Amino acid sequence: MRVPLVWLKDYVELPKDLSLLTDKLTMAGHLLDKVEHQKENTIIDLELRGNRADCYSIYGIAREVSALFDTPVKTFSIHPPLRKVESLPECKIEIKTPLVKRFMATIIHNVKIKPSPEWMKVKLEQYGIPPINNIVDTTNFVMIETGEPMHAFDLDLVGKKMDLRLAKKGESFTTFEGTLIKLTEEDLIFVNKKPMGLTGAIGAKDFSIQNNTKNVLFEAANYDRVNIRRTIRRHNLNTDAGLRHEKELDLNNVSIAFYRFLQIIKENDWGEIEPEIFDYYPNPVKERTIAFDLARIKVIGGVEIEKKSVLEILNRLNFRIKKNSGDELSIICPTYRTDVVQEEDLVEEVLRIYGYENIPPKILSLEIPSVITPNFVNQELNLKNKLIGLGFDEIISSAFVKPFYQKWNCLIEESEVGRPVLITNPPSPEIETMRMSLYPNLLEFTHRSISERVEETRFFEIGKIYFRRAGRYFEKRKLGIAFWKKTNSEFKDFKGFLETLLGTDFPVQSFKLTEDYIYYLEVDLDKIINGIVQPKVYLWPKYPPIIEDLSFTIPQNIKFQKIIQLIESTNKIIQSIKLIDSYENSKTFRITYQNPKKTLTDKDVKKVREEIINHLKIKLGIKLKE
Repeated sequence: MRVPLVWLKDYVELPKDLSLLTDKLTMAGHLLDKVEHQKENTIIDLELRGNRADCYSIYGIAREVSALFDTPVKTFSIHPPLRKVESLPECKIEIKTPLVKRFMATIIHNVKIKPSPEWMKVKLEQYGIPPINNIVDTTNFVMIETGEPMHAFDLDLVGKKMDLRLAKKGESFTTFEGTLIKLTEEDLIFVNKKPMGLTGAIGAKDFSIQNNTKNVLFEAANYDRVNIRRTIRRHNLNTDAGLRHEKELDLNNVSIAFYRFLQIIKENDWGEIEPEIFDYYPNPVKERTIAFDLARIKVIGGVEIEKKSVLEILNRLNFRIKKNSGDELSIICPTYRTDVVQEEDLVEEVLRIYGYENIPPKILSLEIPSVITPNFVNQELNLKNKLIGLGFDEIISSAFVKPFYQKWNCLIEESEVGRPVLITNPPSPEIETMRMSLYPNLLEFTHRSISERVEETRFFEIGKIYFRRAGRYFEKRKLGIAFWKKTNSEFKDFKGFLETLLGTDFPVQSFKLTEDYIYYLEVDLDKIINGIVQPKVYLWPKYPPIIEDLSFTIPQNIKFQKIIQLIESTNKIIQSIKLIDSYENSKTFRITYQNPKKTLTDKDVKKVREEIINHLKIKLGIKLKE
């Protein structure tokens, strides 16, 4: 936000020391970006926080300076309100969408289009807006002054009717800059017989103020900020009006800016203002009342501030005291402070005006922890380093997915079976749920790489999945790994990666795409981190092992993990089990037998082997391959 100091001085007295001003503003949350010197004027450029919509104006910054230096701020001498009517006699306005929160309009006849006075030109140029003519310049001047965007149309070009509605498919218009805007059904527009512009963003060239304009339809309004933000992003528009309308503007500021514009028109005799206005305001905003316990300042800020000082600060910020009982206050917030919604916000307001630099430093009362990095951070970093070392590329994908992706639930554990989490304000109509698995996005990346004719793909992602069940919401950390190879894409390749990564055998499932296999693994990282134990050290066994390979015919839908668990539970002398070959429904396992107390005989092993074969046959229907 560019703030010409000569303009700021119109509303509040400034300190002589520029660095004192900029330092105070920076410490209060309005970071100084740069200082620019132009002839006899200085311009400060401030980096404003997005939630301080009231500060996107010269007057808003003046209020901040007034509070910081305890100096009075000048008020506007506003033109007296005009008579409200249901409809303007020369132009019927219809609001056809709830996205319009407030809309004020009136008509100005016999307008005198001319260059703006020098004082207005200078201020606009200092801000960075080139002057055009007195009417357009006044809309820009008042917008920068008050923070409320507004627009002026040529009434004779608009005609007798104007609607505010969502655009229809195929509609378009050309801006005054000559850019063609192809509208979508999500765009909020002004329209008579054809689109007159995007509300809150930019107007159409065909209805703009010209040198021969005689009559003006003037409006100031407030719209749904989410809709405006999406519109300006969608059409890549970067306008001062759009920048402000995407913030939470004060609906009551619309009338202040509206009458301020008319005041300038009247004082300069630039037209004849009709005595009637159209003011659509279905849900008027009232001042918010917040309970404030002064003890919260010490709890949050770590400093005790006298009640008298707190009350003075609140008064300087235009907060009114409704109830004053000991340390319990009831505070009325001005409607332009749309960012103050709870007690903690009031604490922040008191602290930033009091000065964060005035909070005394204290030594920590608690012992500094020896380990400050959470285990899960180390776990994820370790996994990433290992996977990158194995030649895998990390992807970071959105947690928002298309609904049909949720049908790919083959990797969702039974404990996670539930319903997808719906997004309240989805970024687009087709993306309205949160992912229940990392699989869809990893598959999409793999498929995209395959279509680009690569020889091999190795992707992984570490992220959260989300689901809801029985009215509760759940989220889990997952590791997803996808592997595909154009030639000789075998299970053994993928299995080798997993053994290196995890230091043990690991069960996987494979899924077919076109003529090749994509191997995929998904791991619950929270389960792994909770199950981590320190490795145990054993003496090297005295007695030799016996190793043999057994091949089985396995029915479909038998989980690999169940086979391993069943074999392991057969006898304690079974030391390890490895899958060494897999073809369709046939798998070969390498089993190692070893007894730490004696040398095994063939008879000992035969007995255990028969137990394994019988258990697999009876419990899982798995038969030994002859």
